[in-house]
Formats: sequence, C-alpha cells, structure tokens
Amino acid sequence: MLHGYTVTTLKKPTDSSCPNNLFQWKHEQSLIKHYLYILILGIVMSKFTAYIERDPETGFYVAVVPGIPGAHTQAETLDELQKNITEVVELCIGEMDPRTRKLLPEFIGIQQIEVSV
Repeated sequence: MLHGYTVTTLKKPTDSSCPNNLFQWKHEQSLIKHYLYILILGIVMSKFTAYIERDPETGFYVAVVPGIPGAHTQAETLDELQKNITEVVELCIGEMDPRTRKLLPEFIGIQQIEVSV
C-alpha cells in the first residue's frame, strides 16, 4: 500500500503467439511507471512534440523540440532517438526557471505547404 494505493505486480505474458497481450502488458507497465513517478516523486509528466528528420549525409535520425532551447539530439535508430530526446528535454526543462517553464509554447499542429521551385 502506497499513499492509499495498492501496487500490484504485472506478470509478462509468455504466449508469444498473442502479440496483443504483450502490447497490453507493455502499455500497462508504462502507465504504472508513469503514475509511480507522480505518486512517489511528485513529478508531473508533460508532453512535448519533437520534429524528426533523417540526415541525408549521415543517415542518422535528428530530433528537435521547438520552443525549448538546446532540445535537439541525433541517433542511429528511432528507439535510441526516443530515449535521447526524452533525456535532453528532461535536462533542458530541469534547468529552466519555473517562470520560463510556464511560457513554453503550446503545440498547435503541423502543416505541409507546396511551393514551386
């Protein structure tokens, strides 16, 4: 029992013929981790949008989070990029003054445009 909440252990499904069970298990595991961060550490999770491109010269994936100075990274795989950009954003936000955090821009959307070249 933790702050009035019961913590249970999830057992990973062993039946490899049913990928939906494994996906559900990973999703539940992720949610539990998220809520434990909030309960234990008092951390509020926020979502940010990263733009991802592939560098034509190196073949690396490059991620940039607009509106957060210094929030950019690169990696050879998308999984590695996800880990890297999450760490970078946590570091950048952690170093910000609380008043500056409140002024971060709100993501509205992405729009593709067509131009004659």
